[in-house]
Amino acid sequence: IPRLLLFDVDGTLLRSRHKHKLYSPLLVTLNETFGLSISTTEGVLFDGLTDRLILRKLLEYNESVHKIDLSSFKKAGTYEEYIVKAAQNIAKYHEDAISKGISSYEILPHVDKLLTELTTRPKFHQKFYIGLLSGNMIDSIPIKFHNAKINLKYFNTITQSVYYFSNFHFFKKKKKDGKSHLLGAFGSDAENRNDLVKFAKQRFAFKLGIKPEQIGNDRLLIIGDTPKDIECAHSNQVACVAVATGIYSVKDLQTAGADVVLESFEDWEKAIQHFDTCQYTSK
Repeated sequence: IPRLLLFDVDGTLLRSRHKHKLYSPLLVTLNETFGLSISTTEGVLFDGLTDRLILRKLLEYNESVHKIDLSSFKKAGTYEEYIVKAAQNIAKYHEDAISKGISSYEILPHVDKLLTELTTRPKFHQKFYIGLLSGNMIDSIPIKFHNAKINLKYFNTITQSVYYFSNFHFFKKKKKDGKSHLLGAFGSDAENRNDLVKFAKQRFAFKLGIKPEQIGNDRLLIIGDTPKDIECAHSNQVACVAVATGIYSVKDLQTAGADVVLESFEDWEKAIQHFDTCQYTSK
């Protein structure tokens, strides 16, 4: 069985640029959905969290610190429904922010070379499938990739019907139209990042035409830039290659227990060798 490489997105493959330091499209969708006027993302560290969990933490922080009133939503029993609604609208606000020049995304150094080598060299075709494990809502990823000039063709896809594995009804409202979607798992599937691995494994099995239980955890590899990526991998007994291309240093990622830590993807041959050989070791 080939190995499924599950790349994180933000901080691993691309970086975001916002005109205002504490601006985020997630803040806009939260304000629009709940009718709020939260002006800053202060108090919440986004790195490694799913979009839905970021929305929840922004609400909790502003309710606690800035005393915003959410009681009407909680009393009416619509609080959770509105968080889901806000999450479903995130992609629209990413697109809007890009079109207005408020936000932009750029591919990180050496990523294009790494993905090109992985997908064009025949010797890697039998070894690897290329997927994503990201806290982004799935509809946001093509928008970010297009702006960052990351080719979606680098990544394996599966038919939409398989997304009915998801716990999150984001997918259940969509018609089974047979369209292809990126292979992996996303913030659209679950609020807790650690829960995403099971969805990635189910979809990988679907792609291969076998049962999920036939895929050992050693056939998955998570590649990310935060301690949350490492936690996600290890909570599922999956190996993690961490890369210090985000806000965390090599030392930070080593301390967090990554199985392998890279400074960057500059030495793509070394990176791919680790993708092949890296194994989960219980700490």
